[in-house]
Parts: sequence; structure tokens; C-alpha cells
Amino acid sequence: MGAMAGPPGAIAGAVIGGVIGVLAGAPFDDAQRASAGHDAKLDRELGISEGEIGAPNLPHVPAKRGAFSAASTGADTIDDSEPAEGPMPPSD
Repeated sequence: MGAMAGPPGAIAGAVIGGVIGVLAGAPFDDAQRASAGHDAKLDRELGISEGEIGAPNLPHVPAKRGAFSAASTGADTIDDSEPAEGPMPPSD
């Protein structure tokens, strides 16, 4: 719009457009900072950013019977039933 008034109008239009752009983008910057802060807090709690992820000395819930669960040993994963897709077709 300012270019119709010549070079001074183009400069004024660029400055006004820049100010409007900054004001319009401010809420998005605030939301991004809040999200980044929340993610950083979760990373610290999970041990991702502090280098503790997968550490063997983390506090875990103790076993009730001192035995491994069936799922962790693979005992309950044996399934002889037919898959939902049907039987496997014979190879040619």
C-alpha cells in the first residue's frame, strides 16, 4: 500500500508492517516458550536431559512375590489361535 506513495511510503509501509507482524507473532512466541519449558520439565523428571534414562538404580515398585511377570518372560505370548487375517497362504 505504501509503495503507491513512492519510496517514503514504501519505507513507512515496511516499518508499519513489521510492527504489526511482531505484535501478531508475540502470542505464538509465548506459547512456544511455555511449551518448551513444559517439555524441559518433563525431560528432567524422566531423566532424559540429566543422563539418568535407563539407569539401573532408579526407584521401581518392588515385586509382590519376587518373581518375574508372565509377560516379561514370554509365557503368556504363546498363542496357537489363527490370526485375524486368516491362515497363511501356501508358498509357491
